[in-house]
Amino acid sequence: MTNLTELELVHCDLERIPHAVFSLLSLQELDLKENNLKSIEEIVSFQHLRKLTVLKLWHNSITYIPEHIKKLTSLERLAFSHNKIEVLPSHLFLCNKIRYLDLSYNDIRFIPPENRNVKGNHFEILPPELGDCRALKRAGLVVEDALFETLPSDVREQMKCF
Repeated sequence: MTNLTELELVHCDLERIPHAVFSLLSLQELDLKENNLKSIEEIVSFQHLRKLTVLKLWHNSITYIPEHIKKLTSLERLAFSHNKIEVLPSHLFLCNKIRYLDLSYNDIRFIPPENRNVKGNHFEILPPELGDCRALKRAGLVVEDALFETLPSDVREQMKCF
């Protein structure tokens, strides 16, 4: 089992991540969807899994992303959709290899101020749904003028009001 590269523990009613997973040093992809995970504090132990590039934690009851996530330096894909996350923590953005981040269908209500400035990126368009994020508009999302112009006019007007 030491050469195992992919592991799916899907719909197993897990409340914690099994400690045996942390000894799978060749593991590249771990899928823990549809369990009963509420906390992932033990994620700090994943730092020893230097080959882990994909972590799927969707469809659980996770309420927050622990600071230890930044120690997972090889992560490229991270899926937290369909959980109960309320805060998008700034330490999540320290995982600089992440190319895919899914936080859909959570209860995100707060984005730390240091993460509201998205200038200088390579976005070609912003999704119109962004205009529905009232709290984000009030908080002052900072984007390039040209990018702002890609939003539908009604969304731009709503965002100017805040």
